[in-house]
Amino acid sequence: MKKKCSKALALLLAAFFTLGLIPGPRALAARTLFADMPRDNWAAPYVYALVEENVINGVSSTRFAPREKVKRAQFVKMLAASVLSEKELEPYKKLGLFSDVSEKYWGAGYINWAAQVGIVPKDGRFRPEANISRGDSVLYMVAFAGLYPNKAPLTPVEAPVDFTDQSAMSLQVRQAVSACQQAGIINGYSDGSFQANAYASRAEASKMLCKLLEVAPLSKDQMPTQPPPAKPFRDSVAFSKSVAGIGVRGVEFNPANGYTAKVVIGKDKLFAGESASSMVSRTKGYVAVNGAFFDSYSGKNEVYGTLINNNKVYRTESMAQARPTFAVDSQGQASIQHIKFNQAVTLVRDGQELYSFDQVSTNRAVNDPNDGTRMIYTSEYGAKVPFSVFRALAVDSKGKVVKVINGGAKEVQIPSGGFVLMERHERGVEERLFTQAQAGDTLKVQMKYEGSSVSDIVTALSCGPTLVKNGGVRKESDFIAEGFTESKVIYGANAKMAIGVKPDGTVVIAHATCTMKNMGNVMKGLGCKEAISLDGGASCALYNKGGCIISPGRVLSNMLVFSKK
Repeated sequence: MKKKCSKALALLLAAFFTLGLIPGPRALAARTLFADMPRDNWAAPYVYALVEENVINGVSSTRFAPREKVKRAQFVKMLAASVLSEKELEPYKKLGLFSDVSEKYWGAGYINWAAQVGIVPKDGRFRPEANISRGDSVLYMVAFAGLYPNKAPLTPVEAPVDFTDQSAMSLQVRQAVSACQQAGIINGYSDGSFQANAYASRAEASKMLCKLLEVAPLSKDQMPTQPPPAKPFRDSVAFSKSVAGIGVRGVEFNPANGYTAKVVIGKDKLFAGESASSMVSRTKGYVAVNGAFFDSYSGKNEVYGTLINNNKVYRTESMAQARPTFAVDSQGQASIQHIKFNQAVTLVRDGQELYSFDQVSTNRAVNDPNDGTRMIYTSEYGAKVPFSVFRALAVDSKGKVVKVINGGAKEVQIPSGGFVLMERHERGVEERLFTQAQAGDTLKVQMKYEGSSVSDIVTALSCGPTLVKNGGVRKESDFIAEGFTESKVIYGANAKMAIGVKPDGTVVIAHATCTMKNMGNVMKGLGCKEAISLDGGASCALYNKGGCIISPGRVLSNMLVFSKK
């Protein structure tokens, strides 16, 4: 039916469809019909051919996202992964060939390799998070084929075509386009143009890869015919029993079985307290539990952790280290991940990505005016940025820049439904995003989940410490290594609340009075492969079927709520 994919091809495609800084999405069944990729779509024969070979995935179990653009770093990783092992990649990671690719960047090794062997030019900046243009993708493929002709022979099979816009291309791009066109790897648009400056999409990449690597597309009757059936609602189960010699009360259920996961903040504002019963009631909570640690003693109710609800970022923690995080993907699959939440912003004008930088946090205070941290403030934080800024962009609910500040301002209003991107002190890295921005430009924000095995995270809440990791109970030194150093948290035998995930995706929420290590023994005894602690003490709150099992002794700043779909 079709040529079998080699191991190198599997690696290449898996690498190509990694999203941003994130490891590839979990494997899907080979016979999945994506809701956004019907069988009569022009790209379907190529997409499903690669899916059947188990070498590409969707962004979720029901979506392929064919129009999503491919980043420059992702494209280079695709090429590198087809010829290099991780061990062979090591020498390239610290070469420092580009000013905008640090050795800590996930794609540094791939990018430096590509520059070192001549696939990409060493011209100072690489722009790893910019979308790759069709012209550049062709240039890289031709350079790669020259180095590895056995993997990409570029054998001519088509008569040459003159594209209507080829006079606008450089000689090098024109020659590369011609080579790939004659090899049958690429073609133009219906108007006869190639559009070298347009961006390559996942659908276009699927076709190019099938052609380049000689994987035969599927016929319509070979493609899947229906999406996976929706899972029926399955009720949660409350329990009260002794585990590891400790009395435990809790709830278990599978969020994929008809639940919607939500992170709820007090009165829909950061720094606001609200009773647990009120949060559960107004969000129609079926199962609910208290969430991340917060400053309850001063009355500020400031949250410590990352909170993401239905893809909306309420707050991000520092990127200093990976954070233990409970995450739910677009299909309701729950997992415990250890994530560095790295947010990138890109300035776009007339469809062209101009400047970008990452390591942008959300809704944390920047108290030192000499601190160059870049921060996004949303209306969940307040009506205005709470201190003076050096540079800032005010962005409306549609992502359009409505105000540009360069040179300082004492107060910046946050547009309704929008946000403000700011810095209090010049950082010296990609300042052009601020200085060159104009009203009417678009500011695109993208979250990257570094260290996560799940790419399509919808809802996430970080807390910790980690109690169970890969089936093993963690100890006190592990808690300290994660940054949890307070004695009563680590060693105190007090009220604890934990959340864990079993190998089959079942979520277990448990309450007990014990030490943190013993809480790990409890979660392992309940069958969890991964588990983390939530806030404890007087914050402990647990609801099942809307009814209260554990009542908190204080108002809360945030909760994790599961409602029936």
